[in-house]
Amino acid sequence: MSSSSTAVGGGGAAVKLVVQRCKGASLVLDNAEQRASIGRGLVAYISFTSAAEAFVEEKRDGPLLEKVARAVLNLPMVTMGDWGDGTKPASLIKLSASMPDAEIGVMIIPQAGITCKLKGKYIQYRGQCKKNTGAELYSAFCEKIAAEANKKCPNVQMVFGTFGNRQGLTLEAGCGPFTHVFEF
Repeated sequence: MSSSSTAVGGGGAAVKLVVQRCKGASLVLDNAEQRASIGRGLVAYISFTSAAEAFVEEKRDGPLLEKVARAVLNLPMVTMGDWGDGTKPASLIKLSASMPDAEIGVMIIPQAGITCKLKGKYIQYRGQCKKNTGAELYSAFCEKIAAEANKKCPNVQMVFGTFGNRQGLTLEAGCGPFTHVFEF
């Protein structure tokens, strides 16, 4: 698995993002049987830390969530080829422009667990923001990335996981294990 970490801005990270390219993905939306799927594209797991509390007031008009949304859409991680065939990865925006009929998408999944820490043999979740704050920020982020995608790559399918629900994910990653970690 390929991995990298990028801290954007000063201080502690307010948003943690894990992005993985896929050949296809399907997600349970209602804790039961309702599913949504994408073809080739990206699965992005997002979490808000306690440092995100400061961004609640600016969530609708502030730059942080817009920066994260633009980053997801501009990451050169999606490939239309198979692992090892030499196909160069591109961003969702570039693929959308060069291949308007391609079935590509992005799946956004709220994943509070990415903010956890290991202390001894126990997992601690103290770094997470409050649940209601996370729900507000996740909703605002989904609005921001949908608006940005609508402007820059309207043919990219968008799937949003449900905040607070079980995230039952089925993922096909035959286009290579390609995962990155980002902090904003």
